[in-house]
Formats: sequence, structure tokens, C-alpha cells
Amino acid sequence: MVRVGIVGASGFTGAELLRLCAQHPDFEVVYATGDSQAGTRAADLYPSLAARYPALVFDELDIERASELDVVFLGLPHEASLALAPQLVDVAGCVVDLSAAFRLKDPALYPRWYGFAHDQPELLERPRVVVGTKSDSAVHDWEGARISAITNQGVRELVARMAAMVSEARAEQPETEGVVIIRPQPDGARVDRVADNQFRLVGRQVERIVALNDVSTPEALSYIDHQLKRLGVPRLLARAGAVDGDIIWIAGFSFDYREEV
Repeated sequence: MVRVGIVGASGFTGAELLRLCAQHPDFEVVYATGDSQAGTRAADLYPSLAARYPALVFDELDIERASELDVVFLGLPHEASLALAPQLVDVAGCVVDLSAAFRLKDPALYPRWYGFAHDQPELLERPRVVVGTKSDSAVHDWEGARISAITNQGVRELVARMAAMVSEARAEQPETEGVVIIRPQPDGARVDRVADNQFRLVGRQVERIVALNDVSTPEALSYIDHQLKRLGVPRLLARAGAVDGDIIWIAGFSFDYREEV
């Protein structure tokens, strides 16, 4: 699964991103920020998303979290994206900005068209592909690539062009001496006995499942239980000798253990 983060998820653009990501078979939204709505469940703010995000809680922005994500979407005002994107481009796997902060290549045009001065010219120099819609070609003398959101015309060609640009950019990277080995933290979990009748679950995935959800609601607890079962946690606890009534710690939270029937 592609691990997705949405910055500005509590706003209109962010809500639309949540809806689109929910329909994508390979996307999993694991981090959603909304500083003014931090601590609020997405399902409470947008009831129409409750079925897909029953336990997702809006969080405050933390740049370090971006290093854990495959892609970060920015659903922010232009100037907010302008300030934030430079902090993310070399941290997250991929950054997709939906504002106009990097739409024009000439920084001198931004005060005229968007009302702010552009202070990130080096990002504007990065490779880009510009596309237009049918409405653009109807109004302007547009000779470039065209796409249609209704018929998907031109989308395949756009994806192919973007893939080629990625390959070209990678080919231009200088060769490194020796071999670089990157060992990600294991996704699984382990069980440590910390005291009589007390166990601790340790692992990036299990700790994230708890950290990203509001453990004070029945819906969130049900979702956490479902996700832990998917990871095989009950089997691990049973093998470690956990019995009914034992206390199970995950990060700073404790839960009563109940054997599966």
C-alpha cells in the first residue's frame, strides 16, 4: 500500500482528497493534518467519510512524520504551500501541491497574478510538465498536452510523460561510490513481558495504529482491534502466554487482554 499524508485535510480541498484517496485501491491515508481541527475525528467533521475513515483523527503538522510517507498532498492556500513545500520535498517520498504556489515558472509573475512574491526560484527550475483542459484550449491558443477529467482523454499520455521525466531525473543523479544499504524498520510486531500479567507490543505498525486514532471512542477501539487482528497480534500474545485480564501496553496506552473464542 502507498502510505499517504494530507496536509490541510480538514479544509475543502483536503476533504476532496480524502474522498479520492478512499476510492484508490492502493492508497492508505495514515496521516491527516488540520491544525484548527487537531484532535477532531474526520468522521465528525465530514460524516460522509465516516464509513471509510471511522477512526482517523486530524493531527497537527509534524515535518518529521513526512519521512514515513510515500506521498504527501498539500491542500493549502498558495502562500502556505510556498512556505511548506521546501521543507518536505527532500523528506517525503513525493510531494503533490494542489495550490498555485509553483504553477508559473517565472517568479516575477507571481505578484501580478497571485498577489505574493515568490522566494523559492530553485524549485521552479525543477522539471515540469504543463497540461491544459479542453476549456483551456477553447479560450487560449493552446498547443500543449490536453487532458479531460470526464473522458480521461490524455491521462495515459500524461502518466507516461511523467514516468519518463522521473527516469530522466534519476539518470542524471551522480553515481555513488560503494553500496548504500537502507534497512527500513521491520513492519511486524514483537511482544515483551514487562511484568507479571503485563506485556508490551513493540513495532512501528502497531504503535502507529494506536497513535493515529482516538482511543476514547468505541468506533476507534473497534478499528484498532480490527487492524491488530490483521497483523496477527492476538496470535503473538497467545504465544507469549497472555491470558484474560492481562494488561497489554502499546506506546503509552494500556488495554485489557481478552482471549479470542
